[in-house]
Formats: sequence, structure tokens, C-alpha cells
Amino acid sequence: MESFDGAVVFVDLSMVSDSGLVDIIVASLLGLSVQSENAAPSIAAFLRDKRILLILDTCEHLVESVATFASAIFASAPKVHLLATSREALQANGEHVYRLDALAYPPEGTGLTAEVARTFPAVQLFVERARASGAQLHFSDDEAPVVANMCRRLDGVALAIELAARRVEAYGVHGTAELLDQRLALSWLGPRSAPLRRRQLLLVPPVSCAVRPFEERHSCSTRRDRLPDRAQRHPAGGSLHQVSKGTAGSNPS
Repeated sequence: MESFDGAVVFVDLSMVSDSGLVDIIVASLLGLSVQSENAAPSIAAFLRDKRILLILDTCEHLVESVATFASAIFASAPKVHLLATSREALQANGEHVYRLDALAYPPEGTGLTAEVARTFPAVQLFVERARASGAQLHFSDDEAPVVANMCRRLDGVALAIELAARRVEAYGVHGTAELLDQRLALSWLGPRSAPLRRRQLLLVPPVSCAVRPFEERHSCSTRRDRLPDRAQRHPAGGSLHQVSKGTAGSNPS
């Protein structure tokens, strides 16, 4: 992120249902006024000599239009880095796919202690989010195998673990496990402030793909076709002021 001197543009596509609005939304975030329905050429011209990170978040439902847009930027703006998040690869020029692995969790077995369980990222996340949600969780040896089993049942998926952990404050560890046994977890809701796609428990691990559209400058793959797809996903917007003023670095590093 530092290499872009704050020139980062974050585009949340989770609430966009019209595939024809992708380039128009990007143009708006860049501060461009575009009269044509196809804003891609204007965006490409504007970004041609700029060095920025363009993040396209949640592309799976708009995958074809995002792939077309990304390919156009890849071909015309060699200093722009593209990062897209999606459950499906874009299959666009310049794409390099990064898959987000599930969090490691304790294997099945007896004698699991709290100390050992805490060494696994899935359990660490569960305990952290449970406490952050107000639970007085001491995480004893008695609770360790219960939490570990929930993490296994949720396949180590971070979002699912986080939403389950949020119920510990109200139901306790054992009560939360019983709710999971009753399959009530499928209706659990996440924070109201979260994007729509994150408000409900998802049991399908997301795929992350990243793309940097330029082969000679640290190209992300062995061929000249690769682009973004879903990186966890969570860089935030940066300085559009720098982009609009053309002060983002012009030399690739």
C-alpha cells in the first residue's frame, strides 16, 4: 500500500445489480464526469500514466463485465494495479488467482487443552470475536474441545467462525454448539454495518484472486494474462485527491 503513496481506490460492487454500471461507478469514484454509457475508454485514458491500486470488491455476480473492464485497464494503463475479490475467477488478461485457505483448526482427538487449542488460528479467532462481542469467556480446558469441534464443523471459514462466536455472549460456548447442532446457525446475522454479503453465515470458503496488470513489472504469473479476483479482503480506500491531481507516482517500482 505504501508504494502507491495513498493512491488507492476501493470500489464496493456488492450492492450493484446492473452489470452496465461497473465502469460508471469506477468513473464516479475517480471524479470523472462521463456522458457515454461506456465509461471504460475515459477511465483508461485518465489512468494511462497514473500509478494507483484499484480494488474491485465482490465481483462474482458481475464477473463478465468486471473481466471486460479489467482487461481494458490492463491493456491501456500499465502502471495501474488491479485487485479484485470474487468467488469465481475473472479469466481476464493479466489474471493471477490467489485462493484464501481456511484457518487451521485442531484435529479430532481427545485430551485437547485450552493451551494447545489456542495455537490454532481458527480457535484464536473464535475466542477473540466472542470476547469482543461481550462474552465473559475464560476458555477453559472444558471449553477447548467444544470450540475446536465448532471450528471443524465450520471448516475453518473465518466469517462462519466469527458469526458463531458472536452467539457465545448470549448462549455460552456449550449453548452455541447446541445451536449449531440444530442447524440454527444458517439464520445467524452478522453486524448491521457489514456489507450485505457478510450479514449472513456463509459456509462456502471464499476465493481470492489478485491481479497486477503488467508483465515486465513484477507480473503475477508466467504468461501475460492474469488479473484480480478476491483478496481478503480488506484494503481500504485511499487518496483520490492524489489520483485526480495526478500526483501518484509515475514510475513503477
